[in-house]
Amino acid sequence: MNITDIEIYCDGGSIEFFVERGSEKKRVWLETPFAGEPRALLIDSKKVNKGAVEIDVLCADIAEWWAGLGEDVQRLAVDGLSKDETILSLNETTRKALSLRRVRFVQDYITEHYT
Repeated sequence: MNITDIEIYCDGGSIEFFVERGSEKKRVWLETPFAGEPRALLIDSKKVNKGAVEIDVLCADIAEWWAGLGEDVQRLAVDGLSKDETILSLNETTRKALSLRRVRFVQDYITEHYT
């Protein structure tokens, strides 16, 4: 089980990543927010509705992936940047860990708005 290709887009904050389990690979997309409306969640380009089974599966996948990262990486991802740091001043390990934070944001968002 792995999560790969984590991206945040300059469109205002859409987040994309892929969940891989064996030979199965699914694309997760959390749409950029618009005027206070809930962000749309798409899995393999299909909009997911509140309470759908896919939400529970996605949350379980993210939890499994997160648990396998190790405490040091988790800490880097959660702590984020201090007020004196910029993304360019960080070493590569810390920059990669910060991208993992985006997946946790998606998990928190869908837990709050979709379950």
